[in-house]
Amino acid sequence: MTESRRTGKLLRALSRRVVAAQEAERKRLALELHDSITQHLCAILFRFQAVALRLPGRDGPLKTEVMRLHQMLGRTADDVERISRDLRPGVLDHLGLMQVVRVTCTEFADRTRVRVKRACRLPGDGCPRH
Repeated sequence: MTESRRTGKLLRALSRRVVAAQEAERKRLALELHDSITQHLCAILFRFQAVALRLPGRDGPLKTEVMRLHQMLGRTADDVERISRDLRPGVLDHLGLMQVVRVTCTEFADRTRVRVKRACRLPGDGCPRH
């Protein structure tokens, strides 16, 4: 084997290891966001709701502000959950890359109202174009 082939083989192996390490870190971070931060945000959200229900008056300024904070916190929890999912979709391990691409395209199109056209070709895969 020539030196350049050996070097190329080593570079490809190193590249695979770097990608694997990045995927492992994304998975760890996504799980931590989901299992820790999202859980804390949801607990705070429920406490806010309990406080709002105890406030006197139907439409007082304090109750209105608490409800606005409640809504903001709910959106923040949704954003953290989305970021966690975008970092490393849990379904990737269960359903595979093609299903994740399909779901991600659909979610993106729904969220942005931008039409998405997917095309996939894998070696030996008779994947239809969509």
